[in-house]
Amino acid sequence: MSRSFGVLLAVALCAGTVAQVASAATFTVTSSFTTPTDNALASGTVAQNAASGTFALTTNIASTNWDNRGVERSSAGGIQARVRNRSTSPQLLDIFFSVTPASGSAVDFLTVRQAALGGSNGNGRSDGTALARFTLSWAGGGLATVFDSANQLNTVGPISSGTVIDYNLYVENSNARWSVRLPTGVTSVTLSAEDTPASTNTLATETYAFDVALSSTTPAPIPLPPAVALMVGGLAGLAGLRARRKVRANRAA
Repeated sequence: MSRSFGVLLAVALCAGTVAQVASAATFTVTSSFTTPTDNALASGTVAQNAASGTFALTTNIASTNWDNRGVERSSAGGIQARVRNRSTSPQLLDIFFSVTPASGSAVDFLTVRQAALGGSNGNGRSDGTALARFTLSWAGGGLATVFDSANQLNTVGPISSGTVIDYNLYVENSNARWSVRLPTGVTSVTLSAEDTPASTNTLATETYAFDVALSSTTPAPIPLPPAVALMVGGLAGLAGLRARRKVRANRAA
């Protein structure tokens, strides 16, 4: 199946609304999961202006009690993948997202967030006894920036790879507002979603999003100033006139 989605790449396992960083990237899905336990969620191509590349979205779902429930377009743009935990015991789910830029292209940054997909399940119970947590890991070092104007997470300020982030409060999928922008140049990230040790119920249908912004590393041609362009055009015209006169002179001789 092949579908083109404008805006950012988003993977969903349920939803939220985040308006942190916009992108003009377009993703084309060339392959997606065919069974509920496929580790390969989706892959394809991505393009933004003169930049391009490929992306892959995979999980460890085959070795867990989670199921794939759908890969589709988010109302906020991009890709979303719905995943459901069918177990009554806590199950760690790893989601791996990567972008490989083409020659002459570069990954500016990746953004992890909750996508804009509604759902009946949130990130815990309304009594606060089953708040969820997730861990973000990436290679290359650097610090990621957390955007959380609604104070839904327990983390503020820059975070390093491997940081465990807990929810401060119960968050319905449609009300999530947080996002995390990874360090410049990071091309892949792993999100590990889990319940807190004290949880009295488990994650069910959950959603996370993965966005990307690309840029071209090929220098754009520098336009000539009008006066220079006029001069170049005049010289070219003069050279052409001289060439034609020479041809006529040779014929006359």
